[in-house]
Amino acid sequence: MQTKFGYAQAKSQSTPMVTNQVLNKQKKQRENELTNEKVVNQREYREVVGSLMYLVSGTKPDLPYAVNVLSRHKHNPTENGWKMVIRIFKYIAYSASWQLTYKGLNEEMEVFSDASFADCKNYSLPAAT
Repeated sequence: MQTKFGYAQAKSQSTPMVTNQVLNKQKKQRENELTNEKVVNQREYREVVGSLMYLVSGTKPDLPYAVNVLSRHKHNPTENGWKMVIRIFKYIAYSASWQLTYKGLNEEMEVFSDASFADCKNYSLPAAT
């Protein structure tokens, strides 16, 4: 996938997103940003996000939140969104050798996650994946 989109030689990045980035903005703020920011190729952006969604569904459980954020902007993708795509490709290069290993023990596993670091200011509960 990285070869297909031209990022086979991307330098690595230790996180899929900037961790202190505020992503849920009011509609008016987003509209103002769109008027000031260059819009990128919508078809190509959607193709990349779709490919990342496929990757997330089977092999990258550490990426759903970041890919979800990208998919929120597929109707009006901007240069900032494309920079986020590039960062995810760099993170994929960084984490390519990571794996989860389950030993097959019959122990019960309970997992909680707040992948957004409680960045959602519009709701009382943080987004979780």
